Amino acid sequence: MGFLQKLSEFFQSLFSPNSPEAIQRQAVRKIENDLKTIAPDLHKNGLIQPAFAETLRILFQNTEPVLDVLSQTLCSPDLECSRRFEEQLLLTGFSEEAKTTLEEFAYENRKAGAMQADSITRYFESEHRKLEKVIRELNSPEFIKIDTTLDKIKQLNDICRFSYITALKVFDSDYKTKPDYTPDFQPLPPDLLENSLLDLYFVLADMDITNSVYNAVLALARLSHGGTVSASFAANLKDNFKKIQGIIKHVFTKEVLMDFIRLAKKNCEFVPDRSIYKGNARQKYADYLEKRFRVDESRLKS
Repeated sequence: MGFLQKLSEFFQSLFSPNSPEAIQRQAVRKIENDLKTIAPDLHKNGLIQPAFAETLRILFQNTEPVLDVLSQTLCSPDLECSRRFEEQLLLTGFSEEAKTTLEEFAYENRKAGAMQADSITRYFESEHRKLEKVIRELNSPEFIKIDTTLDKIKQLNDICRFSYITALKVFDSDYKTKPDYTPDFQPLPPDLLENSLLDLYFVLADMDITNSVYNAVLALARLSHGGTVSASFAANLKDNFKKIQGIIKHVFTKEVLMDFIRLAKKNCEFVPDRSIYKGNARQKYADYLEKRFRVDESRLKS
């Protein structure tokens, strides 16, 4: 009797509308119904469809040219190279007066100015006031926008560096990047893609590729090619950005990826981590200017 009672209680807990198992099943059905509405081509019969892999492949193809630009400029592993290109983008936000002042702050120019000054004390006081004025410009609305754009470029770089091949090989174990290879993507249960889904959500969540981001990346390309790029290069890069933005905003949305992750986790309340970018390039550049200013002043006074 004890065994039968326990068995009865087990089935009651399993099928009772108020049991945790029943509540979980209802939540899963709700997610699957949501996906049927917002992403019908990506999920069917409990499986992630080949269309998901194909979208991932298109994202991969269009991020490669962007990565080529970023890896040689702002997101270069060479920290000095990265700093130099970041400075070039920041300089675009300064007024003409501030740009002239920054040129005057070159050591040789300051040395010449100090030698010609009637009063070295007054000269240094004037220099300090000029520096304070330049740094105040870094807190203007224009520079706040530039700071945001730089953060978005860092996020875009992480999107470009996502492990696309690893994810695509889950759908097609023989997947190759050769142009003549025809993928044979197969449907698969969400849990097989769990790690890739988590990583994809981490870099894509809350991303918005604005015209400012495109213009900044195009400017980086020009700077790395002597100030100019071909019209075809700019047009192709623009097309890459449109496709990336289209996928982020309309296919791999935050809601769609969240649903897939919860199915993979079998946890309908799971909230995945997402990347947060707060590089504060303005403050770093202000600190750099002040440090260089102090070092040069110490040299001039010695």
